[in-house]
Amino acid sequence: MSAIKKMNSELREILGRDPTIHEQIDILMLAVVKERLHELQLAYQMNPDENYKEAYLHAMKCVGMIQDRNPQIFTSTDDQSDSPGDEI
Repeated sequence: MSAIKKMNSELREILGRDPTIHEQIDILMLAVVKERLHELQLAYQMNPDENYKEAYLHAMKCVGMIQDRNPQIFTSTDDQSDSPGDEI
């Protein structure tokens, strides 16, 4: 099963309906932003530069915006360990 089909299947289970294109795009954007968060966290650990910290905090804000836009997908029952915290 392709990654997109798997994502749509998982969203269908969560939502009880087919996901909209906006929900699909938000999930894909969230995956990219989370990957960037991990990169920034590692970069900051290797070189504690204020620019990395600011970029990390901005990326965290973006994660929050995506999650706030999709409350049906991101509920309090989600695994919080998958959500990035303020590690920096």
